[in-house]
Amino acid sequence: MTNELQTKVVTLDSREVAELMDKRHSDLLRDIETYHKYLDKSQNAKLRFDDFFIESAYQSGTGKAYKCYQITKKGCELIAHKMTGEKGTIFSAAYINRFHDMEDTIKQAIPAIDAIKAQELQAKRDRATAMLLNAQNRMIKTLMANTEGKNLSQIAKEVMGIKAIEQVTGKNMDEYLPECEKMYSATEVGNMLGGISAMRIGQTANKYGLKNDTYGKMVMSKSKHSSKEVNQFLYNDNGVQKLAELLGCTVRTA
Repeated sequence: MTNELQTKVVTLDSREVAELMDKRHSDLLRDIETYHKYLDKSQNAKLRFDDFFIESAYQSGTGKAYKCYQITKKGCELIAHKMTGEKGTIFSAAYINRFHDMEDTIKQAIPAIDAIKAQELQAKRDRATAMLLNAQNRMIKTLMANTEGKNLSQIAKEVMGIKAIEQVTGKNMDEYLPECEKMYSATEVGNMLGGISAMRIGQTANKYGLKNDTYGKMVMSKSKHSSKEVNQFLYNDNGVQKLAELLGCTVRTA
């Protein structure tokens, strides 16, 4: 963008140059055409006409197009070299001032252009980030859809959500996992109460309405005989103590 600005601005229109020279524009065009012929005849490959003069055009009030040139600083120096006396001095001073003014304008514009480019780049980054987040959010929702219709505790849903984020982003999310109390399966509780069967533990819990957050958590567990996941209630210490009380048992610790 900066190079484009410099190419566009750091030239003078031949009409402006003619005015600075106090010369008719048509006469200046004739002189430029003469320079063109001389440079074309030159055997020096470094003497390129368009390094000095760039052909262009402008429209009159009637809409008709007329020829003009965009004259570079080198072109102005070439023209000034052909002029002598007072007019040559005045023209040299005038075009030098004009180019200095334009170069100052460019220097002031470049930081603004760089700022705009930085904003555009940041906007692209923000859009890319938003697209990624949207994609990740859709994937997380798809994974979390597996919990719908299942009698899971809130903490189980939180753990599944965190694990879904971990799976999608590839980042370890263990530090965000909620702190969980020690939980026991019906089989483990039965063993702690002296060898009572898991079936009886479950029947007792159902009879007295113990399968709630006070006495444990409902989680998803893989069946022993298949890959299917099923609801399983795990008991906390309160649940173990309550079952021991209802069944008239003493809790055995390892």
